[in-house]
Amino acid sequence: MAITATKTAGDLCTMALRRVGVVRKGQPASAEDMSVAIDTLDLMLKEWQLDGLKQFERTTGSLPVTGATASYLISPRVLRIQSARWKDGANETDLESLTGREYDALPNKAATGRATSYFYDRQATTGTLIVWPVLTTANSETIEWTGQREVEDITQSTDVIDAPSEYYSAITWNLANELMADYPVKNAVRAQQITATAARKYNEVQGYGRPEYFEFQPDDDGYRF
Repeated sequence: MAITATKTAGDLCTMALRRVGVVRKGQPASAEDMSVAIDTLDLMLKEWQLDGLKQFERTTGSLPVTGATASYLISPRVLRIQSARWKDGANETDLESLTGREYDALPNKAATGRATSYFYDRQATTGTLIVWPVLTTANSETIEWTGQREVEDITQSTDVIDAPSEYYSAITWNLANELMADYPVKNAVRAQQITATAARKYNEVQGYGRPEYFEFQPDDDGYRF
């Protein structure tokens, strides 16, 4: 038998709507209910991105170094840069990650030389990697980076969920829990069961999805990793 991960948004939304009693077993969801569920699912998965680097969202990139250039656009935008390396020929050297406050505190941002550190400026729709110091003349160097990509948007029921199959159960239970704001479950015991199961399954996949190590760094508002 094949191993596939091809559940659509419609599949998982229907399961979640069934768990809150909106859809009966064997019956399809109405267009309106499906639309509500899809919007809720998209927002929920986007919010889950705040919980750190997940293995299935790991992505890498390479930026050719340009002389006298400090800023490099990363497109499409990534949520986090976990690490960046300066590559010269076959050799790679780690660059130190700077917070926004640390980058702002640099006394001479126009200092020249081979880069030793970087700051990732993530905005709402763009992401820019800024290196320091700035190399005056480039000679085929690159900046190699590893980060967390964004979860793909969900806009229609036929969209395939951007998550591995081991997340499906947690997604449906947590979606059901979110949908109770729009479709209150009258049975209090059933509502508590949905909430408790959603929390348990969420913790399971978050524990599985985290990297094997953590790198804590000070941020403007506390700590991040």
